[in-house]
Amino acid sequence: MTEPESQEGNCANRREDAEKFKMDMKKCVQEMERLTVRMGLTVYDCVTIQTNPELPKAVQHLENVFLMCKEWYEINYLYHYRLQCVWWHCTETKLGMLQNMLLSVCSY
Repeated sequence: MTEPESQEGNCANRREDAEKFKMDMKKCVQEMERLTVRMGLTVYDCVTIQTNPELPKAVQHLENVFLMCKEWYEINYLYHYRLQCVWWHCTETKLGMLQNMLLSVCSY
């Protein structure tokens, strides 16, 4: 009776080992794909820079302009947002005052 039980245990261990091996291989393949894409992009960048040496300067200029525009937008957006909040607050205050006045007039 011990032999069939040990064979079942061996079979279960083999299945677990096979599943673990499949998972390990899948992770290795995914990592190889990631590294291949990264290497391809690096080679593309190197070839592009060799073809046009001015490209890094142009990219840096674009990044600088983008950051300046982003900063300007954030400052102006916040300014207009604050103005809108102040306007809404004033409007709500005026509506509240108007409502109180109407209630006081109607109660007489």
